[in-house]
Amino acid sequence: MNSNFKKILSLTAVAAVFSFIFFLGSEAQVAQAVTDSFTVGIDVTAEISLTCPDTAVSMSSSGQIAGISGGESFGSTVCSVVTNNAAGYSLKVHASTAPALQKGVSVYFDDHIVTPSFNFVSSTASSTFGFSVSSTDAVTAFKNDGSSCGAGSGSSYFRCYRGFNGTSDVEIANGSAVTAGTSSTIAFRAVVGSSKHQETGSYSSTVTVTALTQ
Repeated sequence: MNSNFKKILSLTAVAAVFSFIFFLGSEAQVAQAVTDSFTVGIDVTAEISLTCPDTAVSMSSSGQIAGISGGESFGSTVCSVVTNNAAGYSLKVHASTAPALQKGVSVYFDDHIVTPSFNFVSSTASSTFGFSVSSTDAVTAFKNDGSSCGAGSGSSYFRCYRGFNGTSDVEIANGSAVTAGTSSTIAFRAVVGSSKHQETGSYSSTVTVTALTQ
């Protein structure tokens, strides 16, 4: 009986050792299978900047206009837009007065027609002021196909002039994506007809350019 009792104790000890080893292995296996995951997120806001020269546009630099015999003058400026907005931007302009180019309330240049014309045509009996735009992002109205405006992909500030729309904004360019800097040249043109007899003096217009995210 004593010998059998010893065998039972030995078998019990061996079983206990195997059970302990199995337990350790099972615990390790469970620990290796535990995983978790989560998401990290952040929102980036849209920003836009607009850079235009601080200096005034001097149209007289291309030649003063004779008030009786008539003539024309030209000037331009370049504005650049930067935006991180995925939907792009819109660029607009407006004048502070209507008509835009004035010496005084009753002495002024007429605003050019509101639909861009391929050639700047002005009556000999009138004085006219208008603007055009040259840009890769110019709106369709300022683009041309070589003979007419509102068609094609050409963009030149020597073509497709229009007048300001009173003091209301006129969109001149827009983009549909992020841009590190897209430039738009805004050109101004004043014409005095040969039979107008435009009054002498200094005429000016305050033009505001606005860049907006789409």
